[in-house]
Amino acid sequence: ATSTWANPWMEVPFNERAFGDLALLLGFLIVSCSVSLMASMMTKIAVIANQQSSELNMLNKYLHANKISKRLATRLQRNAQHALKRKAYRMPEVEVRALNLVSESLKKEMHLEMYQPVLTAHPLLKWLNDYDPAAFREI
Repeated sequence: ATSTWANPWMEVPFNERAFGDLALLLGFLIVSCSVSLMASMMTKIAVIANQQSSELNMLNKYLHANKISKRLATRLQRNAQHALKRKAYRMPEVEVRALNLVSESLKKEMHLEMYQPVLTAHPLLKWLNDYDPAAFREI
């Protein structure tokens, strides 16, 4: 089918030409969607980075305005950067507004999956989980 683009006077069956055109169109759609998705992700990353940068800049201005020593200001800025990174990896449950729409039983199930590996590291709680899973779920 691709040989028809190199030699347009060559006779090609309709189904081969339709398949070639369809494959070209599908490829174009996939590439354009991929580019659009990447651009959207890059924009989101830039917005988040800008927010963090402005928060740190505001802290820097506050420290400078209150004549905080360079040594303490550096420690405060590093701690703030660490807190922002930690916040990005571990979001508190109260900040996820959509969880307010979820039923309590599903929240309990979610909490069970989140905390069960940590809790069952203790022998007593592991025994309780093995012996009476319903009671363990209520913890």
